[in-house]
Amino acid sequence: MSLIAAIQTLTPGSILHMYEVEKEDGSYVRFSGYNNANNTPIQMYDYETTTQLNTYYTLPITADGFEKNQSGAMARPRLRVSSATNSTNAQVSFKEAIGGDYTKLLGKKMIRRTTLAKYIVGGTSETAAGVTPVEFNREVWIIDKISSEDSTSIEFELNSPFDLDGVLIPKRTIVGNGCAWEYQGASPTRKESQKIGGCSWHSHGLYRPEITNAGTSIGTQFTAFVNVDDHYILPNTSVTSWDSLSGGSNITTNTLYSYNQTATRLDTDGAYTSASVKSYWQARVTGTKSSKGTPSENNANFVRACVYDDYSSSTTYYAYTDEKFNNYVRKTETINPPTTVGLPSSPSNGDTTHNYGMTWTYVSANTAWEATGYSIWQTKVTNEGNTPNFGDFWKRGDICGKRLSSCNRRFNASPINTSSATSNPKADNDNTSVLPFGAFPGSSRFS
Repeated sequence: MSLIAAIQTLTPGSILHMYEVEKEDGSYVRFSGYNNANNTPIQMYDYETTTQLNTYYTLPITADGFEKNQSGAMARPRLRVSSATNSTNAQVSFKEAIGGDYTKLLGKKMIRRTTLAKYIVGGTSETAAGVTPVEFNREVWIIDKISSEDSTSIEFELNSPFDLDGVLIPKRTIVGNGCAWEYQGASPTRKESQKIGGCSWHSHGLYRPEITNAGTSIGTQFTAFVNVDDHYILPNTSVTSWDSLSGGSNITTNTLYSYNQTATRLDTDGAYTSASVKSYWQARVTGTKSSKGTPSENNANFVRACVYDDYSSSTTYYAYTDEKFNNYVRKTETINPPTTVGLPSSPSNGDTTHNYGMTWTYVSANTAWEATGYSIWQTKVTNEGNTPNFGDFWKRGDICGKRLSSCNRRFNASPINTSSATSNPKADNDNTSVLPFGAFPGSSRFS
């Protein structure tokens, strides 16, 4: 007999409601306000995996507002559940079963199953394993808010997934040609639970880091730091002086050249001083100096770059009225993995492993896995002896310009020497990559 025919008989039997509540990790806890005649929880086979037997633990539950109307406002049902805890049996303690924090349920799904008592396991017409369960259409609701809570119970207000009153499209505000994600918010150095948005650029500027979660490393890790204007910030080494070259000297692609200029410097005493400075340029072509012209923003044969030195507390770092000349430094720091999950459990001193986008070395003296990380800082004001950090003297140097070109300079960086981890990126990027749906590379995490 079909469910519709059964419900139309004089004695259809009891109607049972079962509730499945989605937890923060995507799994479900299952409860019902009913139990079997022998006081055991009711059971019913899953609607997707029909061989999976689900147990619905008995819990004081009241629910109302599930009416279906052809007109008027959409229903916003309320589900009230006992909040009493049971330290000896978490299976019948709603608070313990969901992890203890009710707010983690907001925005999660609540599925309501309805059937007749005779169709549950042990009923007179129970559904067998592997057979589609006999039940009314399932209802899927979203836990919208906590409407009330007291010492004995908590009440949730539910909302239909199709209730779009007040919702704007697109849901996320989009700014033309601007990325809304947090820079490095989904860096591989973060735990999954800490990742925000879709920007997976490495927090220490590493690229092509083929680090797997199986503790192996494939290929060489390179480094690329980029400022807000999409200029590479390169080490202040292997720089050729443009001014010292003769007109017939050969210019080679990707070589870094310095060019003498004059800028107004801000001194520590507040005075302004005309000072000799250097601008830096990577060549995009090969040829003689005289044939390629003077490096500038308007000369397509060159692309501007910046250089950094390793920070020293005894060095004075200068700021200028034109801040593109402000000094950059690299700060070295010892970092630890976000978690030891996935790392060897019984390491010896000096052991190495690969995970979370880094290569880690075990230091027994500190009983910790460690790696060397780098960050880039730019002067805000002329200073000496102030360790780079957020504050009055420094600002972050490696920062995203929030443009597609900003992604391009990072994700399409190509090392000059693919066998050297210290190789600078080429002046021009590898532009053969195809952008994912959504344009910005990070959107591949969600498409």
